[in-house]
Amino acid sequence: MAGVGSGSVERTGGRGKASMLQDDIHSALEHYLETKPCGLHFRRLNRGWYGFARSDGAGGDRMVELSLVNNKLKARYEASSTDKGWNNGKFGDMDRFCKFAEQVQDEEE
Repeated sequence: MAGVGSGSVERTGGRGKASMLQDDIHSALEHYLETKPCGLHFRRLNRGWYGFARSDGAGGDRMVELSLVNNKLKARYEASSTDKGWNNGKFGDMDRFCKFAEQVQDEEE
């Protein structure tokens, strides 16, 4: 992908090409990754659900829920038995999420 960002997004899952063309969340994620620096690779699993990992391939694949709130892309990453979570399980700013996710995966190496 051309642009400022170093992140990427992969189109898999869902109900086919027609559903992805109408997916405003996926379009917002593609635009975000083209314009902002983010060292994550996102893999679409379903509308609003993505697996993510570092762009350099280090670290494992994790799950995040994305949504548009007031036309702004937001992320929710909930705590589990193995992860401490982020933003108390609430939707938060995508810039903050990218920084958090990159930092957590750096700590695991």
